[in-house]
Amino acid sequence: MRILTVNSHEQAGGAERIATELTRGYREHGHTAMLAVGYPKPSESRALALPRERTWPARNPLAPPSPDLPTRRTALRAGREDHFYPSSWDILDLAPERPDLLHLHNLHSWYFDLRALPWLSQQVPTVLTLHDAWLLSGHCAHSLECDRYKSGCGDCPDLGLYPAISADATASNWRMKRELLQASRLYVASPSRWLMQRAEGTLPRAGLVETRVIPQGVATDVFRPGDRSAARARLGLPADAFILLFCANSFRHSSYKDPEGLRLVLTRLSHAWQGPPLLLLALGDEAPDESIGPARLVHVPFQSDPRRVALYYQAADLYVHAARAETFPNVIMEALCCGLPVVASAVGGIPEQVAALNSANGLCESWWAAADHDATGLLYPAGAYDAMAEGIASLARLPELRHRLAENAAATAPARFDMARTVAAYLDWFADILDQGRHDPSPALPSPALPSGWALTLARRLEQAEPVSRLFGFDRGTPVDRVYIEAFLATQASSIRGRVLEAGDDTYTRRFGGDRVKSVDILHATPSSGATLVGDLADPDLLPEGRFDCIILTQVLHFLPDMPAALRNLRRALAPGGVLLATLPGITQISRYDMDRWGDRWRLTRCSANELLKVGFPDDRIELFSHGNAAAATAFLNGLAAEELPAPLLMAHDMDYEVVLAAKVTRCAPGAVPAHPRSRPGGPLILNYHRVTSLSLDPQRLAVRPDRFAGHLEVLRKRAAPMPLAALLEGLRRGDLPDLAVAVTFDDGYADNLHLAAPLLAAHEVPATVFVTAGAIGSDREFWWDELERLFLWPGTIPERLFLPTETGGIGADFTGCATYSPEEWERNAAWTVLDATDPTPRHAFYRRLSRVLHTTGSAQARLHILEGLAQRFGRSLSGRASHRALSAHELRRLAGMPGLDIGAHTMGHGRLSLLEADQQRMEIADSKARLTELTGRSVSLFAYPYGDEGSFTAETRALVKEAGFAAAVTTQPRAACPADDLFALPRLTAPDCDGDGFADWLERAFSGQMNA
Repeated sequence: MRILTVNSHEQAGGAERIATELTRGYREHGHTAMLAVGYPKPSESRALALPRERTWPARNPLAPPSPDLPTRRTALRAGREDHFYPSSWDILDLAPERPDLLHLHNLHSWYFDLRALPWLSQQVPTVLTLHDAWLLSGHCAHSLECDRYKSGCGDCPDLGLYPAISADATASNWRMKRELLQASRLYVASPSRWLMQRAEGTLPRAGLVETRVIPQGVATDVFRPGDRSAARARLGLPADAFILLFCANSFRHSSYKDPEGLRLVLTRLSHAWQGPPLLLLALGDEAPDESIGPARLVHVPFQSDPRRVALYYQAADLYVHAARAETFPNVIMEALCCGLPVVASAVGGIPEQVAALNSANGLCESWWAAADHDATGLLYPAGAYDAMAEGIASLARLPELRHRLAENAAATAPARFDMARTVAAYLDWFADILDQGRHDPSPALPSPALPSGWALTLARRLEQAEPVSRLFGFDRGTPVDRVYIEAFLATQASSIRGRVLEAGDDTYTRRFGGDRVKSVDILHATPSSGATLVGDLADPDLLPEGRFDCIILTQVLHFLPDMPAALRNLRRALAPGGVLLATLPGITQISRYDMDRWGDRWRLTRCSANELLKVGFPDDRIELFSHGNAAAATAFLNGLAAEELPAPLLMAHDMDYEVVLAAKVTRCAPGAVPAHPRSRPGGPLILNYHRVTSLSLDPQRLAVRPDRFAGHLEVLRKRAAPMPLAALLEGLRRGDLPDLAVAVTFDDGYADNLHLAAPLLAAHEVPATVFVTAGAIGSDREFWWDELERLFLWPGTIPERLFLPTETGGIGADFTGCATYSPEEWERNAAWTVLDATDPTPRHAFYRRLSRVLHTTGSAQARLHILEGLAQRFGRSLSGRASHRALSAHELRRLAGMPGLDIGAHTMGHGRLSLLEADQQRMEIADSKARLTELTGRSVSLFAYPYGDEGSFTAETRALVKEAGFAAAVTTQPRAACPADDLFALPRLTAPDCDGDGFADWLERAFSGQMNA
């Protein structure tokens, strides 16, 4: 194997020594092993130097350009961690041969660009050994008593902890590390179980391939028992002293050692000391010697020769280690291997190294019994200086016991802490990784932060105030808008038939029309090869009247100075029943090529596109669709290609980030009832309800109070023609519906549909269809939106900081100062809903944000994982409230047996079907039908899409619903139905929570077409 080990220093503290010894061990096993360090030894170094120059000319094109000195200083003053080391991106090319595997150690200490980690780990298998918790936090190597690293840092209690920062940017540093680690693919090792447990509970699982605890080792041929008298003689130490030893590199300046605590231990020990001269050797720092009562504190400079260090262990009577934080200190292993008993602070991984003679509550009843069971020392809580001093004094008075501990250490430590064993463990793991081909250079899971390096590429260009491409991404792959355009045309392929007109060329006509196309004309603004119609669409003489069955215009209309005139001419050119398939730009670059030729004039929103299309097609059917999300819009605006984004991220839908608008406009035949609802007074209407109940909170506006629902039903009996949904659909098909036909439906399958809604429906003789989420039947859990409401919008206290991993990355919030929500606040804000323009508290704002995330999460399991994580953090149960539960199986059968009530399917898990693969959609749809049929003993022929908006299902979804044997499916697209409607995409209007008079006014507007979106 060719192994490249990376660390900050070649020789300094424990982590540096481990990296160096491992590299040497790999070589001794016949492997090609190199060590690359940021700070090589000035002479005689075999390590590769990682250049730390900010201006290093990195060959890797992904390396972000290093900012100028003022910019870097500003970032550092703001508390950002220093990652401006471009040579990190060239690490794989520094060695004479490209490595098979990369073994990383400490990445802090100002020499490594952490932003390179995702790219490096996707090139070669990358093993990362954690020597401290820096990667888990916003700046510190150990967080001591602070646990903010668990939820996102911020409001740091100690910016001076190593590595120190000058201002509190810990939250942003933490997020950056998490995003980088999530985008990486790492095999993570730790020498201690303590650190690994922290890492596995904090690091993003998406970036972890495998984790292993591999204890560190030392050179047992160097660190071994020796003659105490001879060692003291060689070191010039007094033969008759009782010598305590403490070792740490520059320990007086360490945030995590406890030199003052050690001084207190020595002070308290000296107060009652009556034995031989007491000497504490502090190895690893330089300072004047001190006298503390009868004791002396002697500082010994750092010793680079390990054999010299071993002499100090051999010369001492006890090794004493006071610390605030540790991972798995080398010095304790070295002491034990030299047969030296240890008295230490029980922090970090030290309890995994020392078999303690004393219990957590003090000393065992029989120290000798404990010593007979391989005990090697004493452990005390951090800060327990009196107890530590007492323990040292006891061991000083009991030489036989001290000797037993020394024998135990000499007998057990070499086998446990032999460096050869550590080397073998790593090499076995490396061979397993490489030989079994388990490394896949693709990320473990799609990461929204840095998937396939797209965000790194974007960041690098934006730092230069430049886009990635000014050609919409054509020069890098497929433009993002093309993916959306072609997805739209694929769903409308059945409309591309007969005589077709396409702008530019006939690519899409041939691709999606196939044998359905009889003839094709090509439209172009200027004479061009293959063009059969040349000119301005606003010219009324350009297009022949009634000629085309389909017209395809992709990204054309926004170039025209007079779009309304062009749309009127397009309508005139369509044959009766003909279809215009047009796409329009939302968020996009300016096309410089087109701007300079004829002008790039317009960008539209769904609202403006709808109004514009109504000008050209006032009495025809208009269907509008939007495509895009924040990430896709950002990528497209800056010229990244679709291939550079993970597919789930690319296809996620967010109505506030419209990259492409797509319109299907159908021209009504002469004499036919116009398809546009505005010109179709009289309905028919399909009404949608969810709940009939009185709620203290209803942030999603799902409930109608029982008294108000009774008023609705009374209005329907007097002013409309209520009928079963199946009958309305049949009448719509035959064309013989009565005026003001109405069907009532319910979604989800709440228990109050049986207990409160059904009696009122029966009393007013109004039929209804209840669409039931089959997987919720009999569950003790609430629907996700209700669980979210209970967690955030009810009185109580929540954690001050939250970070939740999601399918597309993560969402976090800081509730500092507002984590507690009082009953008075709750009462004051009880009327708030997601339709309000503002949020009264940060809880409401986060509820709104997280609702949108869960609303666009396809997998029920992913939603469940997020909610269970929240409940665990909050210390709450997810057992449902009786007031918010779904129907039980028995209640469902009762409901299905009531006259006038029909049961429809609403999937198994209420997932957003458009985000699921075809097989998953098929399972959700078909299994819900089978489950409901089994429970009710009745045929289930009607289906409702969860959420029901235009982005919640696709043409493929409609086909799968039809394949499953359903007769029709309803959406929540808010308008009246018409004969031209697709039976598998029928519109519905959600009824408001208002009294009878208000409902009568609303119903009148709905029948007159004024409710159209």
